[in-house]
Amino acid sequence: MGSLKFSFSYGTTPTLVLSPAELLQNYLFGVPICNSAGLELTSEMMEQKILAAQEWLEDILYIKFNEQIIKETSSFTRTEWDTWGFVKTTYNVKFPLALDGFYNKIKQIGYPYEWLNVRFEKSSLEIDRDTVLRQIHIVPSGTTGNASSEGVIYNGATPFALFLGLRYIPNYWVSTYVTGFQKIPPILIDMVGKLAAIQLLLQLGDTYHGVGMSSYSVSLDGLSQNTSLIKSGEYGIYGSRIKQFTSDVFGVNGQGGAIEAMKAKYRGITWDVC
Repeated sequence: MGSLKFSFSYGTTPTLVLSPAELLQNYLFGVPICNSAGLELTSEMMEQKILAAQEWLEDILYIKFNEQIIKETSSFTRTEWDTWGFVKTTYNVKFPLALDGFYNKIKQIGYPYEWLNVRFEKSSLEIDRDTVLRQIHIVPSGTTGNASSEGVIYNGATPFALFLGLRYIPNYWVSTYVTGFQKIPPILIDMVGKLAAIQLLLQLGDTYHGVGMSSYSVSLDGLSQNTSLIKSGEYGIYGSRIKQFTSDVFGVNGQGGAIEAMKAKYRGITWDVC
């Protein structure tokens, strides 16, 4: 029988959720993007700050901005399985692809794709089908009731002998699923832009009039005038904008802000069985 082999190239650089041009237009509008020597911010510098902001938000919210396939292991806990009836995942599940059970690196059971299901929010049932839930449900398909004829693959005559006898099996589940957003929510893009802008504004404010320079004095014929270069009491000459962006993201005195709302939405209540 003949065969076909396909090859393709791909890049590993994460896709930025907004471009340097969008960062300048929406978050650094009116700000001179150069220092006292006339050196301007480069696109590479802005891309690095955007990428750093993205990665920080992904880590703090346990999400992935760009669609990608995740393959991860998780432990089997009998009490959790009996109570909740689903397998927990690290990231939100958009489409489940595979779910297998391994006992000491030996595959014990594999569920067919048709049996795997996830629950979507009402707002996610429309176009992009994004979900914030981190779980894979097993829902048997077909009406025969014969698991083996429906595609369940297992090894051994009694596939659940160990499964039912033990309360905890480390690294039992191997889950493969798609996560990420088809259309990234605007509030997440806004947070990335503000976090990146804060870092750039701190650098620009520190070097625009010279490193560490906060005021200058002019004297002429016995008259002198002192001019402060700091427009607010903190963060340098761009302190007002930095303070506003910081308040928008982290709230006043670290309370509230968009980050708390996004933690409640995407992280929810996290728990582990000890």
